[in-house]
Amino acid sequence: MSFLAVMAYDRYVSICNPLKYVSLMTKMRLSRLGGVDTLNFVELFVSLACLMLPPLFNPLIYGIRTQAIRKNIQKAIKNKMFCPNVIIKKK
Repeated sequence: MSFLAVMAYDRYVSICNPLKYVSLMTKMRLSRLGGVDTLNFVELFVSLACLMLPPLFNPLIYGIRTQAIRKNIQKAIKNKMFCPNVIIKKK
């Protein structure tokens, strides 16, 4: 997003002040604008990592929880807690 703002500022200066462009857009100012853009890129990378890591760990977290739930449901079915009229054959 900041890259677009830097481009917009550059275009604004070049269109509105074409004769002063060289004096306004010095190497120091361009490096500062580029530094702000690089800083925002790092921030974007960190935010994407925070967004993507939890879904990657969900199978691990919910896999352990699912096994415990599955065991409890099987135990309840064996005790005929859920379906008293159905006969469950043991293998």
